[in-house]
Amino acid sequence: MKPPPLKIVVLYNSGHLGSTILLNKIMRMPDYEVIGLIRATPIKLDQKGLKRLQSHWNKIGWKLSLLLALQSIIQSLITLFALAFPKRLRPAWRLSSKNNIPTHNCRNINELNSIDFIKSLQPDLMISAYFPQILKQEVIALPRLGTLNLHPGWLPSFQGAMVYFWALKQGVPRAGV
Repeated sequence: MKPPPLKIVVLYNSGHLGSTILLNKIMRMPDYEVIGLIRATPIKLDQKGLKRLQSHWNKIGWKLSLLLALQSIIQSLITLFALAFPKRLRPAWRLSSKNNIPTHNCRNINELNSIDFIKSLQPDLMISAYFPQILKQEVIALPRLGTLNLHPGWLPSFQGAMVYFWALKQGVPRAGV
């Protein structure tokens, strides 16, 4: 007798191509069932949000800020282009509505409302796919089997944005996800 599929909650970054690709792959695997999605809420473009964005830009520099903005635009265009081929790559909002998957938007994954959402789903596994927030131990420990983090660089050596660049700049012979 085949065991039931693993119940998975996916933490994703809206508009990030890596998150979208991972989610689409998991949705096609018969041994896994996505039972919940948690989306990192983007910064609001109000006065407070613009100040946070400006502070971030000042910290990382205008060149990197421009590069990240361009990367985001390109990823969004690819995602929009993918809508023309719905069997290949679907955005998370489309997958969640088509498959009736509960979705939670959060500014901070460690807040009580996010923790309560995860607890209510009782997942076997949680996968963080390019999720731009740091998970505290309480959140990491919620799923029965644990939490996996998909990040474009080996942690803790290459954390944050543009890890590919920093790995190349430092001459690291091998890097990975």
